[in-house]
Amino acid sequence: MNNRLKNLRAQLDSLGYDHIANKLHCSISYLSQIAGPNPTRPITEKTARKIEKALRLKPNSLDA
Repeated sequence: MNNRLKNLRAQLDSLGYDHIANKLHCSISYLSQIAGPNPTRPITEKTARKIEKALRLKPNSLDA
């Protein structure tokens, strides 16, 4: 499991799917596709930066 996936799952466990989906203006289904038990989409560079910005995380923190 890569760092982005591991760190996003930690945020989802902490804040919940609903909260993060609202912050990202996306569906819970999309979050499941990138961070669910069997992700079907990668967390791209662009997506990682968008998540960090929406959640007010430090830049590149999902990669740490």
